[in-house]
Amino acid sequence: MSILLRAEEQFDKEDRKGEEVQTKDTIMIRQLQVYKNVYQWRVGTRPFHSRRFILKQKHKDVQPREPAITRFAPSPTGLLHMGSLRTALYNYLLAKNTSGKFILRLEDTDRTRYQEEAESNILETLNWCGIKWDGPMFKQSVRTQEGLYKEYVDKLLEKGAAYKCFCSKDRLSSFRHDGYDRHCERLTTEEVENLQKVEKKPYTVRLKMVKAENYVTDLLHGKVLIKERKDRRGYDDPIILKSDGFPTYHLANVVDDHLMGITHVIRGEEWLSSTPKHLAIYEAFGWTPPNFIHIPLLTNLKNDKKLSKRQGDASVYAMKRAGILPEALVNFVALLGWAPPRSISQKTHECFTLNKLVDLFNLNYLTKGNVKVDDKKLKFFNKHFLQKKIQSDKVNELVKEIVPLCNENFNQDKISESQIKDILIKCGDSLSNINEFTESFGYFFEKPLYNPRNEEFITEKNKDDIIRLVKIVKKQVIEGGKQTHELLERIMNEGRLSTLDKRTIYKSIRYGLTGLTSGTKLPVIIDLLGSKESQNRLNDFESYIATL
Repeated sequence: MSILLRAEEQFDKEDRKGEEVQTKDTIMIRQLQVYKNVYQWRVGTRPFHSRRFILKQKHKDVQPREPAITRFAPSPTGLLHMGSLRTALYNYLLAKNTSGKFILRLEDTDRTRYQEEAESNILETLNWCGIKWDGPMFKQSVRTQEGLYKEYVDKLLEKGAAYKCFCSKDRLSSFRHDGYDRHCERLTTEEVENLQKVEKKPYTVRLKMVKAENYVTDLLHGKVLIKERKDRRGYDDPIILKSDGFPTYHLANVVDDHLMGITHVIRGEEWLSSTPKHLAIYEAFGWTPPNFIHIPLLTNLKNDKKLSKRQGDASVYAMKRAGILPEALVNFVALLGWAPPRSISQKTHECFTLNKLVDLFNLNYLTKGNVKVDDKKLKFFNKHFLQKKIQSDKVNELVKEIVPLCNENFNQDKISESQIKDILIKCGDSLSNINEFTESFGYFFEKPLYNPRNEEFITEKNKDDIIRLVKIVKKQVIEGGKQTHELLERIMNEGRLSTLDKRTIYKSIRYGLTGLTSGTKLPVIIDLLGSKESQNRLNDFESYIATL
């Protein structure tokens, strides 16, 4: 019921209580007073109902003012994918923006899924993208062998915050839906000793969780309630030490983060539900947890499903092979869940180097919703950075990458780095990807193949004039591309070959030299091929036309 109706209802009640019969004028005056009061209330409260007011409220500033210590802690179980690269990048940017420290740690305690090539891929990818870590790389497998995690597990056992579990897989499978029944938590010290030392039964160590709903304070999402499953009657006591002596992720990442002094943990939103377990471990040790930032999921544009390392098209290695530059990929990934102020984005078209991203990065600019990955922007960034490289001293880096591509496709005797560099500088403005080089400029390395499907400009009517044109141009190419271009202009203006218009004149010579009917400007083609090669190709073309 609206406040206006409630006010009118109250007026009616009061009116009925009156001993005197109210006149119509009196009633009207009292109604007007009610309307006036309601109007004043609405005017007074309007800002609180305004969407604009809500959007303009001051949000809490979560950007650290002190140096942040962050880490990237991947599991080497597959090729590094875009989501993991984003996690590494955000942690790196926050550390560098605040003059802090960025640590690399391999969480390789799951030895059944460990892949040596995945470890190499992680290191190569980070170096390729320019993401440098501070100090040595840490490996949890090494720290396990040194007994680090066992030491902390023992401390939890001594406190009674954890207990040894001797239950078999068959028994545990019966509790998978309802949760563990804490059977082993009730074992006496003598029973535990007998099972462990006499019967030599394998065991795991479980953390004793408090059965309650948990709140997680997240710098991006605020206070988040992680509810327990309503159908679960048992306990969600996570295993913190496996039967093989290796710690689980839950324990090892908490111990390492504490010992390494990590102040901020930026990770995927999928870890949000596990955070109460981690907070429980911090509490059991009496440690202060770091600040958590759970960034949104990356989803596929086609089906809105989460990207994962199992999807080949999401792996950084696949993108590298597809000709994507590291600068473009870093720029693209940075904007998947983060955006600088609009004024900056508009000026730069969102094109940022890694150093510029370090300057701009701020936790206040993170977004909350899931991010659909559309590679159109990636292609735009790739062309932008490719063109910048071509016109800078970094062009030699591109040459090194293109040489193997040319060796795979052409006769190696005809390829030189200087030739590739010249082609890039003079013709490369059409490229958006280095993998396009061999297809776009293959005619510089091998004689063209003529295809009848591209010869619609050659007709019975103009064939003789095209042959005459080729004969004339053959003699001129010895003088270079500029002189050849001037010759073609004179031929066109003088109308010496009446059946040929400007379009056919240029298309004929380009086709004879390259096998293509459009592309790089003719003077450039002639200069890059050289006068001798240009003459030879035009000779071949003349002979070819005569057979049509």
